[in-house]
Amino acid sequence: MKLVVLYTLLCSLLPLALLHALTPFEWLHHVTLDSENHYTVRWLFSLPQQSITFDVCVRTRGWIGFGFSPNGGMTGSDLVIAWVDDHGRAHLQDRYAEDEEMPTTDSKQDWLLLSGQENETHTCVIFTRPFLTCDYETDLPITNDVTKLIWAYDFEDPVGSSAIISKHNIHRRGHKSVHLLSHKFEDSTLKGEVVQTWDITSSDLVLPNNTDTTYWCKIVIAPFVKKAHVIRIEPVISPPQNAPFVHHMVLYRCLHPEPDQMKQYKDHPGTNCFDFANMPFDFIHCQSIYMVWATGGDALNLPDNVGIPIAEDHETSYFLFEIHYDNPELLSIRDSSGFRLFYTSNLRQYDADTATMGSVVDYRLIIPNGFENFTVSGHCSPECFAEKMHKSGMNVLAALPHGHKHLEKILVRHFRGQTELPYLAEENNYDFNFQDFQRFDEKRVILPGDQITVECTYNTESLERPMFGGLSTKEEMCMVFLVYYPRMKGVRTCLSGLTPQTVMKLSSVAQVESIDENDMNPMVVLPREHANERLSSYVLESDWTFANLTEHELTYLIRYAPQKSQCFWRQIEGIEGMEEITELITYPHIDRPYTKPKRNGSNGGYLQALETESACQSRQWLP
Repeated sequence: MKLVVLYTLLCSLLPLALLHALTPFEWLHHVTLDSENHYTVRWLFSLPQQSITFDVCVRTRGWIGFGFSPNGGMTGSDLVIAWVDDHGRAHLQDRYAEDEEMPTTDSKQDWLLLSGQENETHTCVIFTRPFLTCDYETDLPITNDVTKLIWAYDFEDPVGSSAIISKHNIHRRGHKSVHLLSHKFEDSTLKGEVVQTWDITSSDLVLPNNTDTTYWCKIVIAPFVKKAHVIRIEPVISPPQNAPFVHHMVLYRCLHPEPDQMKQYKDHPGTNCFDFANMPFDFIHCQSIYMVWATGGDALNLPDNVGIPIAEDHETSYFLFEIHYDNPELLSIRDSSGFRLFYTSNLRQYDADTATMGSVVDYRLIIPNGFENFTVSGHCSPECFAEKMHKSGMNVLAALPHGHKHLEKILVRHFRGQTELPYLAEENNYDFNFQDFQRFDEKRVILPGDQITVECTYNTESLERPMFGGLSTKEEMCMVFLVYYPRMKGVRTCLSGLTPQTVMKLSSVAQVESIDENDMNPMVVLPREHANERLSSYVLESDWTFANLTEHELTYLIRYAPQKSQCFWRQIEGIEGMEEITELITYPHIDRPYTKPKRNGSNGGYLQALETESACQSRQWLP
């Protein structure tokens, strides 16, 4: 506490330019909240002390507002108002908002002001608070879920003893989603290590303005021939104002049986990924995910002992770059977004890779309409990686849960034998517009024989018919991308989906004609009016209902009924295929389900706000 007092005294004597240089804090995260670079926030957190500290700096000599919101608006928000008066004294008030009016001063002041200063242009304040304040009525807990930060400022200080704040301009407020309690790997490119960069972009692409969803693909080839390690993956949004339209980007390996065939596409301008009539057939060999980024995500740094191999062999030299644009207003857009890969020839100890687990992305992912919360599941069979996984297992560094606009919660469960282990990843406040990797500071290991199950909970109250799996943002997904080491060569995805028999029970199809037990899209026989249609066509295009099934029956069939595993990997040299796993998969029988601890967190120690009143009130959290 003495250090904080000393620092506060020093700050009052120094110009603003020296403030950051003398801060005793090693800030972990940094974000700019507005488009004009006028409002910046840095923060760090302490898991042992269960507290978080913010450094907010704004281009104003008036009041600044900062806080958390359940939905990005004022209503229900937990915030502070801070300013530095004409005498150089800093002020900070804990407030809350019940509606869109001026926020009310909280009777329980849970934020602690550490310092504040202003110069001719900026006001900067540093303050802290515990993760959980015990003020359940007006304060929001800080957890490892997505948090919506809200911000505002004006050019006048609050007035009077009640600190009445002036009404801010609509352009001086906003919100932004972040992971407050995410671990962060150091950026090795700042340590003096010799690195080079490779930009993979869409190169001045003109988006079609007659469709709201565009998937655009082109082949790219590593510009060097000696193995290197990618140590940082950075999104490049160009121009920056295109950020709302770039939904996600994926780099796929090309596992062509004759790799040199891909060289002919080096200068190919690219094509619509679903224009199968004009897409070169060779592109079909590029389906193994190498790396992925989704909207709102930050750059991903890898630890010092890990790198993603590139230019090692043909499967790390030839890639298909896919970028997904979401353009609901059918605007005319020109874009050059993509990836910037930072790589080094100084190879690290381990090769890393990306694995995909969860549910299939087709008609067998069925989500009923009319539900506030409906949960589906997708399983990664232990058989899928049984012969490919190193005996020491998969060390998971980061996880990116992924779905679309109706997804609200996603849980990645981890089973070993008859025991459920701590969740690999969890997101209880999913934000379609903010999908960033959750980075882990504690080792999480998937061993041979472990089962991973991805659960997704959707809100479909507004829908008039069911939703299905698909690539469009009008459809849904349920999966997680895991960055792990050591690499398993040739692995693509480990998914599961409803069997045709389960789909028939849901959709009132009485009879189908299958080629064999592995035929996941058989021909409809009955009802006769749909005879000779594929089951997928009937499900996606016909007007059918759930055959008077109860909610309990729907839940069992969609979430708990045995599913068909789909394990994609490179079956023989250079050729990718699907490993047929005959045994169906569902939840394992377990004796010990996982229970999240009530104190000091879960998922690597992050707090989940479940503490008792007495424990909360007795915590000593101040620095």
